[in-house]
Formats: sequence, structure tokens, C-alpha cells
Amino acid sequence: LNGEALDLEDRARVTPGVEPGCAGHCSSYGRLCHHGGACREKPSGFSCDCTSSAYAGPFCSDENYSLSKNSSSHAASFHGDTRLSRETIKFSFRTTRTPSLLLYLSSFYKEYLSVIIAKNGSLQIRYKLNRYQEPDVVNFDFKNMADGQLHHVKINREEAVVFVE
Repeated sequence: LNGEALDLEDRARVTPGVEPGCAGHCSSYGRLCHHGGACREKPSGFSCDCTSSAYAGPFCSDENYSLSKNSSSHAASFHGDTRLSRETIKFSFRTTRTPSLLLYLSSFYKEYLSVIIAKNGSLQIRYKLNRYQEPDVVNFDFKNMADGQLHHVKINREEAVVFVE
């Protein structure tokens, strides 16, 4: 002020009725962030960080359905007469319920891939790439995946080999 630096922090300590800290927007509006979204202060407001949520949108309340070629957001039907030799599937989920079907993909040729949470909470991938053989089953029982936490799954298939992250 007038060429002199003011120590506002020091002045606040000696001014009656002034206390350190500021409640910020998140103390009032943080409850608007849903499904585990974290409130983040901004200079003129707040935003919801949805990175630890399976939801999107300004308040982490919009469900993500990017797998849809028809009018339903819960089921998708992809028509085509091609047989795929490779695919990459990525999704996130959060649940406390077992058993749960997370994903089911099937073809006209009776091939399928399913991702489930088994009764014990383990992640299980079942895939059948040949209609004349029994399905292959891969169990990932190193962790209970029905723990209410957000989990990210990435599945890569190349011919008969499946990679899971």
C-alpha cells in the first residue's frame, strides 16, 4: 500500500474477530459431489473431481454408457458379419454386491466374453472363442473386488490369448 508491503497475516493475528483459515466453497457445497467425487476449491467456486468415481459430469452423478449403438444405454447391439480376432475393452466399476455380471459380449457365432464378480468377490473372466469347446475361465482371487472401491479393468484379446490389467 503506497509503496509499502503489508503483512496481512500478521495484521490478521492482531485484529479482533479475524481468525486464520477460510471455510471455502467445499465446506458449503462439497456435499453436491456424489459417488465418491472430491470437492476441489477454485478461485471463484468449486468443481467435483470424479477420478475416483465410476460417474462423470459436473457433480459426479452422470452414469457413463459409452457402449451403445442403439437407443438403450444398458444394452447395445452391434450388427455385423465380421469375426474379430482382437479387441480391447476398458471399463471401471464399483460394487459391494456378489455375484454381479459386469460385462457380457456375445456373437452370432456363439462366442462370448463375460466379466463377473463371483460370490467370493473375486473377478472372473469367462470366454468362449470356439462354439465347439467349453469356455475358458480365469479367476483373479487375489483381492475382493466387491469392496465398494473404484476398480479399473482393461482386457486385451489377440486371437486366443487374453491379457488382463
